[in-house]
Amino acid sequence: MHRIVGAEGTLEFFESVLDGMVDMVRVIDAQCNVVLANERMRTVLGSVEGSKCYASLSAGGAACANCVGGKARAAQRVFEKKVELNQRQYSVIASPLTRPDGEPWCVEVWRDMTREYAISDELRRRDQKTKRDLAYARRLQWNMLPRHMPSQQGYRFAAQYKPCEELSGDFFDAFRLDSDHVAFYIADVAGHGVPASLLTVFFARLIRAEMEEADSPAQVLGAATSRFAEMGFEEQMYITAVVARLQLSTGQVTWCNAGHAVPPLYFSRDGIKLLEMPGIPVCRWNMDFPRRDASFILDEGEKLLFYTDGLESVWNAHHREPLCQGLERMIHAPLCENIPQEIWREASRGVPRESSAPHNDDTAILLVCREGAQR
Repeated sequence: MHRIVGAEGTLEFFESVLDGMVDMVRVIDAQCNVVLANERMRTVLGSVEGSKCYASLSAGGAACANCVGGKARAAQRVFEKKVELNQRQYSVIASPLTRPDGEPWCVEVWRDMTREYAISDELRRRDQKTKRDLAYARRLQWNMLPRHMPSQQGYRFAAQYKPCEELSGDFFDAFRLDSDHVAFYIADVAGHGVPASLLTVFFARLIRAEMEEADSPAQVLGAATSRFAEMGFEEQMYITAVVARLQLSTGQVTWCNAGHAVPPLYFSRDGIKLLEMPGIPVCRWNMDFPRRDASFILDEGEKLLFYTDGLESVWNAHHREPLCQGLERMIHAPLCENIPQEIWREASRGVPRESSAPHNDDTAILLVCREGAQR
C-alpha cells in the first residue's frame, strides 16, 4: 500500500476504499505528481504513482491543454472534462484536496462513460433525423395548403393558418369544382404533431376526391366516415369539420357540420348569425348518425367565416369582450384578403413578442366574401 508522506498515521483504510471503487481514482500533488492511485487505475494504466499526471495520457508526455486537476487546485472548486483513452470515453471530475500543511492537491475520479456516450450520440443522431423528417413533413403539409385562394365571379376567399407546433392538426382548403361551383372546408384533427398531421393529409386527399363525385357536403362527410373506419384509425382519433359547396351563379351555400365545436359565422345584411347544426366528427363511433345539409343564400356584401377553436382560445386569453363582438368590428375591412390577418393580429395582441409559442392550439381561419354593397 502507498502512503501519503507527511500525513499522520497510515491510509490503509482510505486506500482500501479507493481500491474497492469501480472508477479509476488518483490523487495529484501541487507539482502534478501522482501520489496515489487505486487498483482500478493501476490495472488500466499500470504503475502511475511517482509519475507526472499527464505522462501516460498525452503524446510525448506533454502537459494537458485542459488540466482540470490544475484548475481544481487553483480555484478550489470542482471541474470536469471528457477524456478519450485506449478507445474508451471517460468523464474526469477533479476536486480540490488540501493537505494538513495547506498545500493544494486534488483528487480525480475517472468514470468509464463509453456506453453512455455512445447511447447519447445515437440519441442525438436519431433526434437530428427526427427533426429533419418533421421538417420535411411540415413542408409537405404546407405545400398541401391552397397556394392561391379562389377569386372569381364576384367572390373572394382568404385564409390565415397558425400551427402551434411544427406539424398542425388544423387544415382548410378551397377549390373549384366546375364552372359554377366552389368547394371549401375547415377541419380540426384531435391532437397535434405527427398523428394529427397524417390525418390532415388523409382528410385533404379524401375531401378533394369525394367532392368531385358526391352531390352534397353531407354525402362527402358520410363517405369520409366510412373510409375513416376502413383505415383502422384508433378510436380516440377523430376529425371535426365544416364542409361547404358554393354555387357561384346564385350565391347558394350548402354546408354540413361534422362535430365542429365553433359554428361558422354568417355576416348577413341582418347581422351576425351563428350557423349551428348538430353533428358528430369523422370517427369510429356512432357511424350511423345521419348527416344532413343546410343551405342559405350568400348575398352581395355578405361574408362567411369558418375558424377553429384555437382562435377562440387565443382571443379569450387576451380580450375581455366576446370574440363575436371583435369579429364584427373587423369583418368590414375594405379588402377581404386582409381580414383573416387582421383577425389573427387582434386576437394575439398582448402575446409577448419573444414568445415562440404564443398559443397552445392550432388555428385556422377561412373567410368567404361576396362582393357588392356593404350593409
